[in-house]
Amino acid sequence: MATQKQIEANRRNALRSTGPRTAEGKASVSQNASKHGFFKRSFLAPGDVGGDYETLVGNLEQELAPVTTLELSLVRQIANAEWRLNRAIDLETGLLGHRLDSTRSLRLMPPDQPLTGLEKNKLLGSMLVHDARDSDTLSKLSRYEMRLSRRYFAALTHLQAVQDRRRASSRKLTKKK
Repeated sequence: MATQKQIEANRRNALRSTGPRTAEGKASVSQNASKHGFFKRSFLAPGDVGGDYETLVGNLEQELAPVTTLELSLVRQIANAEWRLNRAIDLETGLLGHRLDSTRSLRLMPPDQPLTGLEKNKLLGSMLVHDARDSDTLSKLSRYEMRLSRRYFAALTHLQAVQDRRRASSRKLTKKK
């Protein structure tokens, strides 16, 4: 625990701090508390194009036709899960490509040497053995994908149930008139 003297010194130092001054510095420190991404304002990764995400949301809104705020929220959940699933596929592709290149270099194979199907399968098998022995990156990625798939289909199922109830309710109101 900090002493009273340390607390006072910390307060004096804080008064002298002006924080980041450039737009780049401000953008950088805005991500300081974001260790795992749960509290980020945006879940777009570096290199993601925000317009692509908005296009995905727009396409899903057009196809799924949400009417209420709850339905719109569920469509957003579906879009978020789909966006992250696509990122997981990109991560897996990048990881496998990186591992393939690393394994080739360990075996002193030129990176541009064409591989037969059997050679490629052996290298991929070697990569999986390495992954199982030294880390579980691929299995973590697989669990991540399964979790996102469940989230996607749960939101879609919930949306369909909400829309069915809304439609049934509106049919009852129409029949009463």
